[in-house]
Parts: sequence; structure tokens; C-alpha cells
Amino acid sequence: MIYYIKEELKEFRKLKYLQNTFSTSCEDIKKRGYYPDKPLSREEGDFHIAYDYLTLEYQFLLTCAPRNHYCFIIDKKQNPDFQSKMVALSNCFENVHIVNNMFKMESNGTRINLGNYECMKYLSSKNSEYLVTLNNDDMPLKTNGEIAEIL
Repeated sequence: MIYYIKEELKEFRKLKYLQNTFSTSCEDIKKRGYYPDKPLSREEGDFHIAYDYLTLEYQFLLTCAPRNHYCFIIDKKQNPDFQSKMVALSNCFENVHIVNNMFKMESNGTRINLGNYECMKYLSSKNSEYLVTLNNDDMPLKTNGEIAEIL
């Protein structure tokens, strides 16, 4: 019974509306969501935030703002398909960067800080007031406008 429930939960959590073979052309990425090309408020325009995180296009979509900068770290163990999708995302948006060095990261946190440090070095050259780090499946609980207003 418990095994059945665990398997059902796994199926429930899967995104069924987007197949694993989805297109990562810039045009298709932009069709899947709204990516603003200008700040949505004065606060967002005046306040640049850098994001450093190990996630996918959906998390990028949630926080996307044209004056923010984003840095992704790709685990060396990731399959080539995932790696190429992440590179396609970075090629589509000029404010998205992929760290050149890939690290073999472990679930206990081994080498994750090295990857974060590489992103921080890159992002330090950007005109950002704060650096927000998100790892794995972390999600911001506030909108960009709310974060800018709070900070």
C-alpha cells in the first residue's frame, strides 16, 4: 500500500503538459511564458537583482526580469540533453550565464559551493545590489517587484 502511494505521488508531481522532448529554440522558450523586456515597475527598474541557481527554465520564468542576471551551474553528471537545453536557454537570453566549469556535485552538498562561487565571480561584474542564491528546487516566495520593494 505505501509503495503504491509513493508511486502515485511520483506520477502526480510530474509535469505532464510538457514532454521531455520539447523544443529549446529561443522562439519556443519565449512562447511558453511571458518574459518582460522592460522593468514592470519603477522599483524593479532601479533595483537590479542577480540570481544564482541550479534549476530549469520554469524557475527562470518565475523570476525573469530584463535587468536581473541569472547564472546556472550544471552538474557534470547531467546528461548531454539537459546540458544542451540549458545552453539553449542561455543563448536565448543575454542575461543568462552558464558556468564554464562543470562540477560533479553530490546530494550532500559536495562541490555545490564551488559552482556557486563560480557564479558569484561572474555575477560580481554585474551592476546588482544583491545576490539571491537558489539551489535545486528553491523557489522565491515574492515577486521581483516585492523583493525590490523590501530590499
